[in-house]
Amino acid sequence: EVEDACETVSVSEIASNLEFSICPNPIESNAIIEYNIPGYSAVTLQILDLQGRVVVSLLNKIPQQGKQKVTICGSGLPAGIYFCMLKTNKGIQTIKLIKI
Repeated sequence: EVEDACETVSVSEIASNLEFSICPNPIESNAIIEYNIPGYSAVTLQILDLQGRVVVSLLNKIPQQGKQKVTICGSGLPAGIYFCMLKTNKGIQTIKLIKI
């Protein structure tokens, strides 16, 4: 009964709707994070270390729907591997971010 009441959406469908990218990657100083929100949604954008701790919180708001750009200043990050995590009402997507 519960399963019948739930809308079935696969993880790959959720992830493909977000259109989330970082350019350039690896980064030396600044990079552009681009994402597309198909509808109105709360958006959280964070940089996490390998242990999953938030290193930088870039965004926590309800932006306009459509394509968005956020500039990240990587000069404050030590060289290493990080994860950039985008959370919306539709799901969560992460991209590996390398700082050189």
